[in-house]
Amino acid sequence: MTISKKRLAALSDYLSKKTGIPAENITVIAMGEDWDGLTKAVRASYDGSDREEVLNILQDKTLSSTAKEDALKKLDNGRTWQSLINNQMKDLRRIEVQCLNMTPKAPEIPEITEAEVDVLEEELEVEEENIQIEATDIQVETIELPEIPEQAVEITYIKPVLALSTNLLYDAVTAFNIGVEMPIGRHWTVDADAIFNKMSWPGERKTSLVGGDLGASYYFGLDCPPLSGWFITGGIGGGKYDLVGNKYERDGYAYYFNMGGGYSFVLGPDSSNWRLRLGAKIGPVHTDFRLLEKNPEGTFSYKGDKSLTWQVPTNLQVSLIYLFQKTVTTQNVH
Repeated sequence: MTISKKRLAALSDYLSKKTGIPAENITVIAMGEDWDGLTKAVRASYDGSDREEVLNILQDKTLSSTAKEDALKKLDNGRTWQSLINNQMKDLRRIEVQCLNMTPKAPEIPEITEAEVDVLEEELEVEEENIQIEATDIQVETIELPEIPEQAVEITYIKPVLALSTNLLYDAVTAFNIGVEMPIGRHWTVDADAIFNKMSWPGERKTSLVGGDLGASYYFGLDCPPLSGWFITGGIGGGKYDLVGNKYERDGYAYYFNMGGGYSFVLGPDSSNWRLRLGAKIGPVHTDFRLLEKNPEGTFSYKGDKSLTWQVPTNLQVSLIYLFQKTVTTQNVH
């Protein structure tokens, strides 16, 4: 709207100087943003996953122009608004000028008094004449509008960068663990988790575990903040363990493939960096280990190598997550 008003002021000033018409006699109307044109452009060429949501916002007659713009900027962390500016809005950046009509003032007709009429009505003779109207060609001069400099518009949105997590269930059994999750696009993330545990228990029992896994997750929500809502996940992992019990010791390696899902909550307002994720994974686990048995002297003797494969829950999640985000500002020329 600001640019539109500047163009109108330049045009009104130019026409006034060129034609001699007082500026106050020239009517100008600033049209500003072309929301109807944007709606048509979205229908014709926008194919984003949130197309229907964009159209619903554009066609909502209860929203002001500012409210529509704010709602569009929130979609997909600002990437939808960026796409609309770069693609659909580019053909709407134009100058339209409507012609101004000038009506000449009608000539004044002198008033005739009765004293000036000295011819009797019946003596008047009416003579038919052919009235010829001369057509006049109107020459329209082409007007070159003064050039309005382009202006850069800044667009700011929040971009998720990296998330750190810890599984509270592992923490409860004093197993140190940490997870890293990185967003890839709007829906996908890749993640890596590591776990370490070395504990002694009553009865000379001991546990030792070093492991980790790699995976990927897909978040379904379009309107949800990043890393929130329903998700599915899958990955591979493994580790080394040493389990010492009252009678046996098992020392070996385990490998697994798993799939699962869950729900991630935003702790606080939508802009919060904290998440609480609940989930579970299940899959086949294979392990190779050495079996040792405790003899009467209290030492362990080697009994052989064993292998097992079974289907079990490989991961239960009650994870506390902190998401690092940054503010991104881009510029577009209008």
